[in-house]
Amino acid sequence: MDSVFTLSLCYYFVCGAILGFGYELLRLLRVCIRHNSFAVGVEDLFYLSLCGFVLFGLSVQLGGIFRFMYLVSAFLGATAYFLTVGRLVKAVYSSFIKVLKRILRFAYKKIVLPLSKTFVAIIHKSKLPFVKIHEFIIGKIKNRKIRLNIHTKMVYNEKNTIGGSDHGARSVAIKAKVKKI
Repeated sequence: MDSVFTLSLCYYFVCGAILGFGYELLRLLRVCIRHNSFAVGVEDLFYLSLCGFVLFGLSVQLGGIFRFMYLVSAFLGATAYFLTVGRLVKAVYSSFIKVLKRILRFAYKKIVLPLSKTFVAIIHKSKLPFVKIHEFIIGKIKNRKIRLNIHTKMVYNEKNTIGGSDHGARSVAIKAKVKKI
């Protein structure tokens, strides 16, 4: 093997370890913010695309030749990271997150819950005027008079017979024009 090929393998090995650390950050994000399986799949797809671009860019910088051994070297670098330093990093951030969750849970129980109970009590005492206003408005809405539709021309009777029968009585049509105000 020549020295350029060996040096390229070392670069890809280190690049794989750095990409492994990047995936560790993605896993940290997943621990902090819960994801469903679809979101995890989309994130992994984008991360693998990013890895492909990084490895392609590295091959362009190293002379434009890309070999299968470079991918193997990058994979071995990521595997070495996950089996050595990655375990330590995961243990550190897992314990940090557990301690942070305990602190936040304690703060929630001692500060937020009493404040929320006080706030709810204040709201319940001040609810009475708002309820009365609401009931007044609802009563006004229910008791309002429903008006007829106003048209420009309204006919009340087409034919009105005077005298009670249609035979021999004169008929008068009563019409009215109603204007909109």
